[in-house]
Order: sequence, then structure tokens, then C-alpha cells
Amino acid sequence: MQVRELGNREWRLHEWQSALQGCILDPRRDRGPIRPGLQAGSVDVDSQLDIYADAYVMRLAEALRSNYPAVQRALGDEDFDLMARDYLHLHPSAHASIRWLGDSLARFLRDREPYRQVLALSELAFFEWAIRHTLDAADADRLTVDSLLSVKVQQWGDLRFDLHPSVTRLSLQWNVPQLWRGLTEVTSAQTEESIEPVRQPGHWLIYRKPDLVSGWRSLSDSEAAALDVLQQGGTFADICECVAEQGVGDAAMQAAGLLRLWVEQGILVRREPPVHESTIG
Repeated sequence: MQVRELGNREWRLHEWQSALQGCILDPRRDRGPIRPGLQAGSVDVDSQLDIYADAYVMRLAEALRSNYPAVQRALGDEDFDLMARDYLHLHPSAHASIRWLGDSLARFLRDREPYRQVLALSELAFFEWAIRHTLDAADADRLTVDSLLSVKVQQWGDLRFDLHPSVTRLSLQWNVPQLWRGLTEVTSAQTEESIEPVRQPGHWLIYRKPDLVSGWRSLSDSEAAALDVLQQGGTFADICECVAEQGVGDAAMQAAGLLRLWVEQGILVRREPPVHESTIG
């Protein structure tokens, strides 16, 4: 695209570029102010702008397909592209990295017609975004069994933990993990096996394993409740109390078993106690 002299209108380059960007981001915007700066050549100015605007949307839609391959397969190419344009109109790219373009897609599918009529679709997007998050979430020093063995008995009740940055805890109403697996593991040489959405309430943990492989597993109601207490900043004593309320046996032993499992799976980070200034009195 070529830029020519702007006649009597004095433009600074960045001002004209911002106006051009606005017309590409929103094709409905008035193009009058930037037309004098464009050279039509063999293609008229409006057609040039339409090409750039379409290419921009297509590139963003491609990024959405990359982040949501299962949603794309569930909808099909044509319907996914229509959905992507609708989504991008309501949620334009606002982050320096295109990686975060689809961070609102699950909520969009949950609330927007006609997609909200397929209740499992938004949950599929929530699950798929969590899987994607395990790939590039920040790293942190994982809690180890050895570090727990060094804790004094009288300190256990006050221990607090954080989840590893790659961890997502979801409560789902549909057989989403099975849907996701069926939609993403089909190859061009296979006949796509139809897996229908089935209401199957459950809790799920999605995380990056210590060997950097994505993992997910189901959670019992008691484990999910204990993780919720942990995420809310509860102490180990609070976790024991939560387990006791679930009525699953020796609360302290059950809580210790959960803690060991979480540590072995690498989903915990030790929360450092706050540093208090010493006082003289």
C-alpha cells in the first residue's frame, strides 16, 4: 500500500498511521480522512482497505484455531470462522502477544447466542484454554517431599501452599475431557468417531507435570473442596478441617495423603511466610 502527498491537510506520520490502523480494525469507520494519503493504482482505495481488514481478521481467526483446535473441530471450519468474527468484534485484540487473544472465548460461548444453546461448548473452551495454559505458564520451584520432612511438628498446622502457576481447577457439568480427546486425537487417516456431549458433573485438575508434559485428572468432591481451601489461602489445619467435614475417615491422615499426592504430582509451591519487622518494647 502506497502513501502519497496529503495536499492541504498536514498530517504527522504517526497520526495518519493511527487513522489507517483504526480503519483496518473497524471497517465501518469513516475512511474519508485517510483516502488522500493512499494511491489507488490498479486497485481502488476501499478495496485495498477491505483486503487489509480481512487479512487482519483472518490472521486473528487463525490464532484462535491454533488455541482451540477442539472447538474448531466441534463447530466446523465455516461456523468457527463466523464465530471468530463475532468474537473479535466484541473482544478485539488488546494484548501485545497474540497468545492471549482467546482468553474470553469460553465466556463468550457461554453467554452468546446461538452458541450458549450448546452448553458443553463453552466448557470445552474452558478446558482447552487450561490445557494451552500448561504449555507456557510461568515456572516456579515446586514443593518437594524432602522440604516437608524438614518441617517441625508444631509448624504443620500453620503451613500454607500455593498452586503451581500452570494449574487450573475446573468444575464441569459435561464429559468435556472425553470430548476434547475425541476431537483432538483424530488424524486424517482415521474416521472421526462421534462423541456426543453427555451430562457428567465432576471436578478436574489440569497442570504441567515436572517432566513438562500436560496432565489432567478427575478430583473427588473432598479433594476438590480441600484444593479450594488451599487456593483461598487456608492453612494445613484448615485443609484438615475441610476433609473432616467431608466425613472420609481420619482427617489428618487423609489431608496428609492429599498433600503427599499433590507434592508428588508437582502441583504445589511453598508459600513463604510474611516477613514482620521486629519491634522493641
